Amino acid sequence: MRLTIVLLAVVGCAADKPASDDPSSGAVGLGGDADADADADADTDADADTDADVDVDFLEGPDPFEDGDTRLSLGMFYEGEASTEVIVDDENAFFYIWGEGLGSFTALADDDRVEGLSADLITVTDQGWLGGGIYHGAPTDFTGLTMLHISAKSTDVGMEALELGFGEDPGDREAWVAIGDHGFSADGQWHHLRIPLSAYLALPPLDLTLIQKPLYMLADPAEAGDSILIDNVYFTNDSVESDADADADADIDTDFLEGPNPYVEGVPRFGLGKFYEGTTSSAIVIDDANAFFYIWDDPESVVDTGPSVGLDSSFDRVEGYTSDEVTVNGDWVGAGIFLARGIDASEWTTMHVSLRSTVEDLEQLEIGIGEDPAEREAWITVADYGFVADGEWHHLTIPLADFALDPPLDFTRLQKAFYLLKESGLSPGDQFWIDDLYLSQE
Repeated sequence: MRLTIVLLAVVGCAADKPASDDPSSGAVGLGGDADADADADADTDADADTDADVDVDFLEGPDPFEDGDTRLSLGMFYEGEASTEVIVDDENAFFYIWGEGLGSFTALADDDRVEGLSADLITVTDQGWLGGGIYHGAPTDFTGLTMLHISAKSTDVGMEALELGFGEDPGDREAWVAIGDHGFSADGQWHHLRIPLSAYLALPPLDLTLIQKPLYMLADPAEAGDSILIDNVYFTNDSVESDADADADADIDTDFLEGPNPYVEGVPRFGLGKFYEGTTSSAIVIDDANAFFYIWDDPESVVDTGPSVGLDSSFDRVEGYTSDEVTVNGDWVGAGIFLARGIDASEWTTMHVSLRSTVEDLEQLEIGIGEDPAEREAWITVADYGFVADGEWHHLTIPLADFALDPPLDFTRLQKAFYLLKESGLSPGDQFWIDDLYLSQE
């Protein structure tokens, strides 16, 4: 679980050491030490030269603000003028660094900049990832704004995968873009990116009147010590010069899909809290208090990658607005839905789930359900229910009676509602998609 902390930056200034009142300190006779005086003069000249090397001018940036411009500033990563500013004040707007302890990255002012008096140097800590950003306690209306401007500079190739998030407050209601897809390269030069807000794709589309996550940052994984300079961040109403984003949007079906077996009013359907967005007669809610979705890890594995898989939303789906794209991190898969208390599932007879993959070894993916005590779960293999790794969606219908165990499972005490397991044989980057998971009384 990623924890969030507020970064409190304390900048200390070292005071000049006062001259000693001791008449014997550094003094030889009435004239003092001529060599010392010469050294002091040389030091003074060196300090002057060093000061001369520092650009103390306020830089206007690659696109200076002009009266009448529409420009929204987030109160960080930008020091110039704007028509609207939402100040990070730790009351209504916050800058968070996610992670344990002191967080997943540090943020320090740096003279290497394109705008204002300083940029921010973001450096990955030893936690193996980078995450954080600006959050607004109340929604900010972005209606009429079309473009995010951000300048970035790095020599660390991993930073090309840095993602920027933008979204509403509830749960996963944010969309992400990778800066490497919008002109950034880790070549040690400043890159001035213009990212259309239309590039932040989410279904249903984000409501620009309800934005509370105007700028999130995520790189997972990330190498400790990797860094990136960020500067000149603001939003405008600039026109989108290319039709490429519009063409990409046009290729995405934005309708809510009813699935291969649409819900019918009055027909019982039980949602398991994940991998399904439609209507049910009853459902579990994954709230991390009574119901949980866990991704397992295995420190003793030959390929120890931490969590066995990563999950991302995909518009390639059969039901709702998105499916879940599951990417293998090592050589195995382990994850599932666990309930803090057993529920009575004895009236339900059939599990429905849709899967897609091109990885042949995933035909041996197992689905499990069970009670809480260790080993009190039963498993089936997806290939036995029609799944083939041919790149097409397959809609599996699995009788709960096929989850066989001796003694039989007590379905009045179901706590392991849906487990996924493939113990070995996979490769990093292997993927499958999952959607349309529910129980019925068919």
